[in-house]
Amino acid sequence: INEMTGSLIGVRGEEFEKAFIETMIAHHQGAIDMAKLIPSRTDKPELNKLGEDIISAQSKEIEMMEGWMEDWF
Repeated sequence: INEMTGSLIGVRGEEFEKAFIETMIAHHQGAIDMAKLIPSRTDKPELNKLGEDIISAQSKEIEMMEGWMEDWF
């Protein structure tokens, strides 16, 4: 069990939901931060495309989860 999933052990209901969303937002932000490094470190078009896709998809998911946090908690 890693640091992220460890915080979810033994919790249920609203406590789990909030912790899960907070953890996923942090996880997604980490992926975005890593993807932002790609253009300055490689010329491989496949990796650059992957980075762009990660930034786009995960940014949308963060926005969705932040909306849930506002609506539910």
